[in-house]
Amino acid sequence: MLDERVPLIQFLTALTPTQARFVFRAPPLSYVSNLYLLPFNKGVWIACGILIVSMTIALSVASNYEHEGSSSILISASNSLLISLGAVCQQGPPVAPKNPAGRIVSLFLFVTVMFLYTSYTANIVSLLQARTYSIKTVRDLVESPLKMGSDDTPYFRYFFKSNKEPAHKKLFETKIEPKQWTAKGEPAPRKAKSVFLLDSISHGVIL
Repeated sequence: MLDERVPLIQFLTALTPTQARFVFRAPPLSYVSNLYLLPFNKGVWIACGILIVSMTIALSVASNYEHEGSSSILISASNSLLISLGAVCQQGPPVAPKNPAGRIVSLFLFVTVMFLYTSYTANIVSLLQARTYSIKTVRDLVESPLKMGSDDTPYFRYFFKSNKEPAHKKLFETKIEPKQWTAKGEPAPRKAKSVFLLDSISHGVIL
């Protein structure tokens, strides 16, 4: 090109719309949540606690009723609590009530806990195989334990450095800067627990 024609050149911006995209596999549910609490909701956990307390009180009352006028061993409140906790842990009681009232309470406790235990284990097995789709915003990404990398594009650097949004700034400072940039032409990381940021044009080329 001749030098005389350089002033006549008219530079245009890119006509293709460009968007930034986060690409990642949905992580396992156990990676972002405590699976031991998920099988039951809050109301069920509260009901289980009320059940244990109620059964402990019922066992103590039945034991006191049985102990009056007999030579049987008195089951104290602390022992009743241990029996209830043992039922939760699928352990047999060290001392069994001998009167009908105490046996009915014990039978109800162990049968109820058996069904709760079965439901809990069935739910937690299914949750171990589940994935979470709760990551929907930039703030969710920041608060997640997922590692992150980014395509080394000039406007990505400019965007993050000039952006005043707290979530965007924290994402850039904690998960990308300074060693998580990937140069053009390098393959994107294919890790199950990582996120990669790239533009919409490179989406089908890099991956």
